[in-house]
Amino acid sequence: MENMVFPQMNTLVRMRERTLLSGTQKNELRRASDVDTILKSLMAVEFFSYAQPRSTHDIDSAISDELKGWMDWARQITPDRRITDMFELPDIIHNIRVFIKAKVLERDLSGLYLQDTIYDEKYFSGLLQPGRRELSDGDKRIKAVIEDAVSDFSIHKSLSRIDLIVKFFYHSELVRVSEEIGEPQITDFVTAYIDLDILSVLAQQRVSKHTLNESILFRSKGGLLHAVIPKLFYDSEAAQDAFLRSTPYSTMWDYLSHQSTWDLFDVFADNYLLGLCKKAKLEAFGLFPLFAFMYAKLLDIKNVRTLVAAKRAGADAGGTAERLRDGYDL
Repeated sequence: MENMVFPQMNTLVRMRERTLLSGTQKNELRRASDVDTILKSLMAVEFFSYAQPRSTHDIDSAISDELKGWMDWARQITPDRRITDMFELPDIIHNIRVFIKAKVLERDLSGLYLQDTIYDEKYFSGLLQPGRRELSDGDKRIKAVIEDAVSDFSIHKSLSRIDLIVKFFYHSELVRVSEEIGEPQITDFVTAYIDLDILSVLAQQRVSKHTLNESILFRSKGGLLHAVIPKLFYDSEAAQDAFLRSTPYSTMWDYLSHQSTWDLFDVFADNYLLGLCKKAKLEAFGLFPLFAFMYAKLLDIKNVRTLVAAKRAGADAGGTAERLRDGYDL
C-alpha cells in the first residue's frame, strides 16, 4: 500500500500539521506562572480544535475531549481503518489488564476502566461464557490472553507477570496489524516501538535488581531484539551495554545508562519514535503521513498534560523541560 496515493488525506494532514505546538510555544507554556496562564496560552495558539474549556476546572476533560476529537477526525479521513485501530489498541489493552487483575484478585476495579470503548468488563466476561461458540478471530485472541494470564497467576501469584503477558500480547497485535497494512515505514515504527518497550522492561529490571523468569521472556514477539531477549536479560550489565551499542538504540541507551537514572526513558523513547515519524513530512505516498501525524499529535497532547501536571505540582521549569517531547519539525 506504500505506493498508493491519497491526495485528499495527505492535504488534510499537511493543513493540520499547523496545529502542532512549536518549540517557542512550548517554552512559553513551560514558563507560565500557573495553570490559568497555560490555558490562556493554549487558547491563544488555537491548541484546542475540538474542545472549548471555559476555565481551568475544565482543562483535564478538555484535553481528553481534544484527543477524542482527533481520533474521530482520523477515522473520518483514513482510507484504512486499521490506522486508527493501532492508536485505539492501548485503551483496549489497558481494559484487558484491568479485567484480568479484577478477576484474579476478586476485587471490583470497575473505576479503572477507560470509557468510550466497547471493550469493557461486560464484553470480556461475555467472551468467557461457557458454551459460547461464535467468536471473531480478535475475540479469540483476547480470550486466549485472558485465560493465559489467569492461569499464570494461579501458579506464580504475580501481578507483574500479568502486566508482561498483556504487554507481549499488545506487541503481537501491533505486529499483526502493521503486517496487514503492509507499509514498511509503519512496520519499522512498530519494530522500534516494541524494542524500546522491551528495553524499558530491561531498565526496570536494573532498578529492581530482580531478574525476570525465562518462561515469561519467551512470550515476547516482534522487534529486532526478539531473538536475543532471553540472553539479553540474563547477561551482565556490561554485556548488555556492549550489545546495545551495536543496535539503533545505542545513543539513547548509552546516555541513560551513564546517567544512572531511567526516569527519562519514556521521553527518549518517544523522541526516537518521533524521529522515525518525521520522515513522513517528505512522503507523498501511502498511509504513513497520517500515522506519523497522529503520533506527533498524541505527543503534543502528552506534552500539555505534562505541563499542566507539573504546574499544579509546583515543579521547576528546568525539570519540566527535560520531560517535554520533541517537536515534529524537521
